[in-house]
Amino acid sequence: MTTNTSNLKAAHEASFANEKQIKNSQTCGCFFCLNKYPSKQVVDWVNEEQKARTGICPECGIDSVLGDASGYPVSEEAFLQQMQEFFFGQVDFPTE
Repeated sequence: MTTNTSNLKAAHEASFANEKQIKNSQTCGCFFCLNKYPSKQVVDWVNEEQKARTGICPECGIDSVLGDASGYPVSEEAFLQQMQEFFFGQVDFPTE
């Protein structure tokens, strides 16, 4: 799957002040750690300048969460990887 730059930027915008979107979703995905999980697992939030709250990933603690109610294909690994590469570059996670 290839997504153009404007779509990636629009998806990024949808990851802010997204409490309502997450609560209206079944599945969420994080474009930092690439994990996917039920929306009910998002229980931590950060406030965005007097706007709605932004969801924090329950796996990595980063505010890079999108819910399926956003209209973006959050369950597709390729989409999350494109988002990760565009906004974070190469991410190397420590191995255990």
